[in-house]
Amino acid sequence: MPEISASWHDRTLVVRQKDPWHRGLSWPQNISVALYEGKNADTLQSSVHEVTLVSDSAVTVFQNRSADESCIFLNQNGEAYGYFVLDQRTITYALAHLNTFAKAPETRLALLINLNENRLHGRVDGLAFARMLISNLKTETEPLIISTSIAYLNEMALHGQIAGSEELEESLLGLARKPGGKGCQQAAFRALLGTFRQPATTQEIYRMWKEQKSFTGLALGESDYTKMAYELAVRMPEKYEEIRATQATRIQDPDRKREFNFIVRAVAPETETRDSLFRSLLIAGNRRIEPWVTQIVGYLNHPLRQQQAVKYIRPALQELQEVQRTGDIFFPKNWISATLRGHNSPEAAQVVRQFLEQHPDYPVLLKNKILQSADHLYR
Repeated sequence: MPEISASWHDRTLVVRQKDPWHRGLSWPQNISVALYEGKNADTLQSSVHEVTLVSDSAVTVFQNRSADESCIFLNQNGEAYGYFVLDQRTITYALAHLNTFAKAPETRLALLINLNENRLHGRVDGLAFARMLISNLKTETEPLIISTSIAYLNEMALHGQIAGSEELEESLLGLARKPGGKGCQQAAFRALLGTFRQPATTQEIYRMWKEQKSFTGLALGESDYTKMAYELAVRMPEKYEEIRATQATRIQDPDRKREFNFIVRAVAPETETRDSLFRSLLIAGNRRIEPWVTQIVGYLNHPLRQQQAVKYIRPALQELQEVQRTGDIFFPKNWISATLRGHNSPEAAQVVRQFLEQHPDYPVLLKNKILQSADHLYR
């Protein structure tokens, strides 16, 4: 996709695009540009302009505009295509005053997406972005913006960028307790299930699971309690047998019970059990029920056990071509994503890098799946 940026030259706003892969491509399109002017958030004045980008750059002349007092928000309506580079002044103001910048929900969502893209490219500090999301979640009312914010927080926590944040857990727990917009409670709680680490949160979730008693307005089904059982077993290894036996008893459907008994081995406290389970998955006949296997691989590479799980990465990569040969069309991507998503260490990145260097003729489609799944390891 194109990389699009804007900057002031005297009183001329220049919008530029470039092909990051240097292929000489250009993307003709109209881009909605919002200019916010003023020395502080309370007095910002906004105006929206359409810029037509045909080749590498477009020039728009404005009168009585000061670059020192202007924030430039590219693609304010969210309709254009590309990675929109935000300047540092705009980033600073947006992180501090997102709701002032973008009162219309669609504009607020577009700016949120742009900020996240700039975070992924290293232009926005991850912790500052997370704090902004947490702060805005306390007052945000739009379900789509809430779910998007939670998804970003969940991704950052999963990849170790804000792991173990007490502030994050308290925010998600507060949203899960608060009856509100459709799906917001569940989205917050399910995000919390994948990220919680604080002892107080662990005890609260354990109480909910044990008593099967949810918060007011939060509808939880059997699959939610099963997910709680898996996550609690990782965090409370001393209670693994109790959790396994209790949840297995609760599940009445024979197929779902078989699924649980198949997957729960991946959260066993004994390293030997998990190692043996992983080795068994290198045999094609043991991978027949692929959605179950994907869950097993994900739990074997759980973020809280990633140090012990680095040793699984190389064999999983070596098996990928066989996974493609014997499995469903989507299984190779699911296999490698489940292997890598719980890792964020330099050691994990090095394993992937070495594998690809040692296999220069690796099939392009599979190589791209590896690179896509490992993207967070190199950011």
